[in-house]
Amino acid sequence: MPPDRPDPAQGVFETFLVSDGHVLGRDAHLARLTGSVAALYRRSLPDGMITAASLRCAVLTDGDHRLRLDVIPRDGALDWDVTSAPVDPDRPRRYACLPAVVPGGLGPHKWRDRRLLARLGQGGQVPLLVDRDGSILEAGWANVWLLDGDRLLTPPADGRLLPGVTRSVLLELAPALGLTAVQQPIPLAAALAAPICLLTSSVALAALATLPGGAPPPPEAPAIADRIRDALRSALATFDAEPG
Repeated sequence: MPPDRPDPAQGVFETFLVSDGHVLGRDAHLARLTGSVAALYRRSLPDGMITAASLRCAVLTDGDHRLRLDVIPRDGALDWDVTSAPVDPDRPRRYACLPAVVPGGLGPHKWRDRRLLARLGQGGQVPLLVDRDGSILEAGWANVWLLDGDRLLTPPADGRLLPGVTRSVLLELAPALGLTAVQQPIPLAAALAAPICLLTSSVALAALATLPGGAPPPPEAPAIADRIRDALRSALATFDAEPG
């Protein structure tokens, strides 16, 4: 049986979207990884990792790629790995989420130990983490948003969830999209009743989400998600957001 919490000894990682050789949100992602490594292991990022990542990005000039930086504590030091893979242009733009109670959430770090999340995601569904009080926190690989009219709601970055870089950008970008972004606790019942539920992440940018027993998305939902996704791509290509 997988453990109920990720094992910090397995390390942390960061995922970047590289579009035609350009790393979207690079500085914000590196700042978050730097902060996690300092907080968890009391160290700086390993020597050579950033150079290796830059060299890898230099050849990722054809379309979208996922770049991953792993930092792993070993024998009193930090090991690292840099990998990349093309992003499937036909990847899903709608995901089924499955609520699962994780007391206190998984916290503000991007853990390499994904065993708990793998167990919670059944039948290809994305786990939707819910605290004991019934408030939703985040999905297994994404931040969660509810769109109701022009109000865009997301749970607060209160230490129980990963403060996504794309999340930060959307909070700043919302007014330009005619939306009012609000960080507030969201009960699972509210998510089930919301007209539109969205997931944001560095690679997916924005995608629709559905919940078992939840309201079906309205016909205009795919176009709304596409508009938000395109706006996020443009914003991430021109500036770096502060994590949080």
